[in-house]
Amino acid sequence: LLVSVAVVKKKGSPVHDCIMLILQACLGSHSAAYSTENLSEAALNFIQHLREIGLVHQRKRSAGWFYYTPLISVLTGLKSSSSSSKEGFLIVETNFRVYCYTDSVLDLAIVSTFCEPLYRFPNLVACILNRESVRRAFQVNISAEQIIQYLFANAHKNMQKQIPAIPSTVTDQLKLWEMERDRFKFDPGVMYSNFFNDTDYITVRDYAKDLGVLLCEHEANRALVVSADGHEQVKAFWKRQKMK
Repeated sequence: LLVSVAVVKKKGSPVHDCIMLILQACLGSHSAAYSTENLSEAALNFIQHLREIGLVHQRKRSAGWFYYTPLISVLTGLKSSSSSSKEGFLIVETNFRVYCYTDSVLDLAIVSTFCEPLYRFPNLVACILNRESVRRAFQVNISAEQIIQYLFANAHKNMQKQIPAIPSTVTDQLKLWEMERDRFKFDPGVMYSNFFNDTDYITVRDYAKDLGVLLCEHEANRALVVSADGHEQVKAFWKRQKMK
């Protein structure tokens, strides 16, 4: 896997999408189908490489779906023939410091998708979770829930003695950072303005409101915005009103 990522990087393609696919393989189910609809060209090429070496099953490239094979669990270290689970290596503190007790380049590459590395020592890398590092992960379609699952799945044995294994202050903040991206909702719409009088404006506004297609209104400027779905109905209604 590391060689595959290195090849992608050498070609000048972004590797975050490839790391995202590896993280998805670590956290996802092998019986689930994953869509390729919104993946970048680099990610699609990476999937084809994984397909060639037996880590991904896809009937054909244009299928639009792919599956991870059980073999990828062995390579990512989540499962092996001698043990049912991988020994945890992450210690997460309430101050958002993350300590990685590992020398695995793959593990560190995955953690670096949502953490900012601070210091590196033999068998230990100290990182920090912050808004900027987590947003980078969100930008490549890694969700807060996936990050939380990864932290729990790889929590150090000393962390697993406490309940919860990962501090709730950290998991709650990850969800809040993700919610920040959803503060604005974008809906396609059509603006109606330049009404001759308040009566015409109120008539159209109330009609749109009754239909449930009114997105916003500005009474002082006699302007309103209706949804794209309701535009034709409001347009036809306004045309009939002007003919009266």
